[in-house]
Amino acid sequence: PTTEVAVLLATLPGAAPDANSTTGTSSTSKLTNLSTLGFVGRRTSNQHMVGGFAITGSDQVKLFIKCNGPTLSALGVPGAISNPKLTIKTFPAADVVLSIENWNSSDSEWSEIADSYKPKSANDAAAFVTVSPGLFTTEVEGVNGVTGVGQIEIYTYDELSKKEGVTSTNSTTSKLINLSTLGFVGRRTSNQHMVGGFAITGSDQVKLLIKCNGPTLSALGVPGAIANPKLTIKTFPDADVVLSIENWNSSDSEWNEIADSYQPKSSLDVAAFITVSPGLFTTEVEGVNGGTGVGQIEIYTYDELSKK
Repeated sequence: PTTEVAVLLATLPGAAPDANSTTGTSSTSKLTNLSTLGFVGRRTSNQHMVGGFAITGSDQVKLFIKCNGPTLSALGVPGAISNPKLTIKTFPAADVVLSIENWNSSDSEWSEIADSYKPKSANDAAAFVTVSPGLFTTEVEGVNGVTGVGQIEIYTYDELSKKEGVTSTNSTTSKLINLSTLGFVGRRTSNQHMVGGFAITGSDQVKLLIKCNGPTLSALGVPGAIANPKLTIKTFPDADVVLSIENWNSSDSEWNEIADSYQPKSSLDVAAFITVSPGLFTTEVEGVNGGTGVGQIEIYTYDELSKK
């Protein structure tokens, strides 16, 4: 894998999270959708968007993967990338699972989900893919070197809104438990700050570990890492602030319950444990005092983290 991909996964556990972990509760609530919006630059400048996600359990899982570019323009986002390309690979084998530049409107799955998930432009990337449990990387860049603001979205297919209100009969116990995205964090005034989102479904509260790495990336060899990131989490659409932090608290008792590999390497990285009720949430990453650079946001379900 590329240096950026290797570094991205170096911040995750060395193997897929333990599907049999007994940490935490038996909550039926789960993380079902993860998305990140940010600046997609050129690979040669280390500003392309690199992500990762994990699937735990024993069954295959069908995912819906999107990378929005022109759709963002239609929604009023300035500077959207005109033609994104999305590649998904297994880790560490780097086998290509999916490589797409556009989307296929003839896929039969489109008839099973709400129209709101359908891209607004043929140049957006979107596809349905079935994967086995494990670790995966995502790489977003522009076709023919184009740059701009892009958005990657990952959904579990079974949790998507059924167009006619019919519920899924899939009884799989496998689930999406982590999303990590590495990309360029610019200034909010230039619409290049990193904006993400996630959804919690179910009826129970869920504890999450939220991280935003900056200096840790420098220690792992990523050039141009952001020196001091700030992370804000809000409910959607009410925009109530759930969390706003610039650093991390090493005295939190939860650190004693999980592997040391999840602990930030610098006091200027952001990390916090947070308990939220089911709903929609946004995450915003920017630099303290207008700082810019490469940053990485990670979201984990606490109950699935490997116990040391």
